[in-house]
Amino acid sequence: MRTREPFIKIAQRIYYRPKIGRLTPVERDAYFCSLCVAGETNRDGDFSLFTVTRLTGTDVDDLQGLIPSLWEPTPDEDIFTVHDWLDWNLSAEEREYRTFIYSMNGAKGGRPAKTQDGETNPEPNSFRDETNLDSKLKADGKQNESKTKAELRIKKKELRIKKKNQETNNNNNNLLRARARGKPKTTETTLPADWQPTENHEQKCLQLGISLSEAVEVFRDWAGDEKTSARWNQTFATGLNRWIPQEILKRHEARDAAAKLSRVMCPLPDDWIPNGQGENLAIQAGIRDITSAVQAFRDWTKAKAVLSADWDAQWRTALRWLPDAVNRGRGRNPADELDKAAAELTALLETRATQPAGRGTETGHRDDNPPSLLPVDPQTISPPETPQNNNNHNTQDFSEPPF
Repeated sequence: MRTREPFIKIAQRIYYRPKIGRLTPVERDAYFCSLCVAGETNRDGDFSLFTVTRLTGTDVDDLQGLIPSLWEPTPDEDIFTVHDWLDWNLSAEEREYRTFIYSMNGAKGGRPAKTQDGETNPEPNSFRDETNLDSKLKADGKQNESKTKAELRIKKKELRIKKKNQETNNNNNNLLRARARGKPKTTETTLPADWQPTENHEQKCLQLGISLSEAVEVFRDWAGDEKTSARWNQTFATGLNRWIPQEILKRHEARDAAAKLSRVMCPLPDDWIPNGQGENLAIQAGIRDITSAVQAFRDWTKAKAVLSADWDAQWRTALRWLPDAVNRGRGRNPADELDKAAAELTALLETRATQPAGRGTETGHRDDNPPSLLPVDPQTISPPETPQNNNNHNTQDFSEPPF
């Protein structure tokens, strides 16, 4: 009884027996060619004898010595199998399962099962018996092998699915552990006394058109000694986006309402200056020198002894005549000029009252433009000695206050 000679690995999936050294060069080339063809085509070790003869340029008769020892015939006359190909190219699990199938099918010459002591059956199968076994299996049909391959594929697929499920479970467990641990707790404190806003907060206040100092004051009043937070900068930014501008507006409205209630009629304060709106209106009205305009306004209020509860409103009203008075640089007392203009206008009206009806000029026609009852510029009018020749009454100047 001949024992099986072991294969020797010469490539990734190519093995050969030591007895190949006793082959002829033609047989050796044909054997190596069969190994290469079987390794490139499938995992069963099958190859076409026609392909081997065509690649090596040999005849079938020259290769008959390889068939009993190294090749196994199949039901197809042209197809052969490299001996023990599956045993050497299958994994240990696949070989064990293949042996189990052989034993279950009652095949003579199946791989020996291990005894309880872990020793191998002392009666190994012969090389001829193994060759006959594979031949009989192929002769009976490839149904069992197909079934074996299908079961192996299913088993591998199940292993992959099991491994994937295990990885998924591990990931889920890690997530659950992370959630159970939770985020690190931060200590919440009251607003520190030395807390200051950042540059981003300052830019946000500029965008909203509010004062940073007022926003900080409102925020500190809101925080007080009761509110706590772990991130005061973020809390302040949230307040700027939601409620701080509205609170500042409410404070301004309350301050204006209180000031309005406390207003009384009083002279112009010595330290009064127009607000920003008043300065802008003065520039729009054409005043080039705000200081001179304020001084002229102050002189007028003192001369007239004007009393007011809202001097900003009085300034806006005076902008009707202040631009001309300031830009022309007259430098005279408005009260004296108004009194003089009023006296001249009274004399003119009395003189015209003594004229006969229907006579306005030397030609007996009415004047083109009757004198207006509004005050006129005193510089453009002199006491009329001959009122009949005085036809120009379009010299009224509104650069002085109309009162």
